[in-house]
Amino acid sequence: MSVYATLMTDVAKLKTRLSTIDLVLRSLPAATNATAPKTVTQVMEAQSSINLAQQLQDLATAKYAYQANAQIMSSADGLLDKLYEIQSDRLRA
Repeated sequence: MSVYATLMTDVAKLKTRLSTIDLVLRSLPAATNATAPKTVTQVMEAQSSINLAQQLQDLATAKYAYQANAQIMSSADGLLDKLYEIQSDRLRA
């Protein structure tokens, strides 16, 4: 599975968890709600097993690896074009 697909799957899981957490927090009594997490980030940190920082780092790594591979392929393509041109010139002479 690609890094992007993994990230999208994790985001979908995160959305599901956040909606569940939101429902739970709304159903808590006011006294208990005082000790509940105040922000979405706190809720995510408390309930999520998904490490978004790691996922973003993996995505950036994949992006740069793809760019490097694309540059290598482009260079190889240019080199093959040049070799073909040299071979064509030799056959004409």
